[in-house]
Amino acid sequence: MWRVFEDFVTTVLAHRLEDRGGTATSQAKGTYLDTGAKIALRPDLLWHDGVHCKAVIDAKYKRTKLANYPNADIYQMLAYCMRFGLEAGHLVYAKGEDEPRIHEIIGHTAYIHCHAIDLNQHPSVLLRQMSQLADKIAAQH
Repeated sequence: MWRVFEDFVTTVLAHRLEDRGGTATSQAKGTYLDTGAKIALRPDLLWHDGVHCKAVIDAKYKRTKLANYPNADIYQMLAYCMRFGLEAGHLVYAKGEDEPRIHEIIGHTAYIHCHAIDLNQHPSVLLRQMSQLADKIAAQH
């Protein structure tokens, strides 16, 4: 089910963000966190203008209160933000027990936005949620 959620989020957001200009790339390969190219990065979705990354998005279909979540997700997104020089990153979860939130990172000018998509909606309402999410992401860049 996680793959279906990830594919849905990245496909719909890619189209919605491209409608606002730029290009969206899913599962971009060939990007590394370190100069030795040992620590590969593969975010679910990058939105860019050809030169600069405008936004990084990762979809997460899991319960956020289990084990190390969302800490591991936050660390992963912080690495993406640092690598791409972004002040904001976006984690998209299936709506569960947690409400959407924003984490302000100490020592770095980064905000990690945790969004929740309610999958128990009519498809038209679900697509509207995705458009609203794309609006929020685009408004920050």
